[in-house]
Amino acid sequence: MKSFFICAATLFPVVATLSAQTSASVDKSDVVTSAPLGTGILQKFVPGSAFVVAEESGPVAYTYGPEVTYVTRSGAKLTSAEVQSHLGIGVPVEVEYVKEGESRVIRKVVVNDAATR
Repeated sequence: MKSFFICAATLFPVVATLSAQTSASVDKSDVVTSAPLGTGILQKFVPGSAFVVAEESGPVAYTYGPEVTYVTRSGAKLTSAEVQSHLGIGVPVEVEYVKEGESRVIRKVVVNDAATR
């Protein structure tokens, strides 16, 4: 019985130290969170200026951020020329955005794989 208490007393500081190191070493910047996503039909599109989507709740105006990525549903990144051939009024889109105050700032736009125009 005495050896059990000695063993337990010896292990407690080791377990406490490992526990503290584990919780302190978690890097929260690696945690992936999903950004809000708006879906609907593109109503107005002027690259770098206007992006309005008709969503279920009504028209939603988005603001362009410093970097907007355009991709297809299969994940292919679009060039500027391809963006022009894939986007137009009436095209279904998904918009990943971040809220900055009352603004919805575009991070990524997802379009169908086939060009629409």
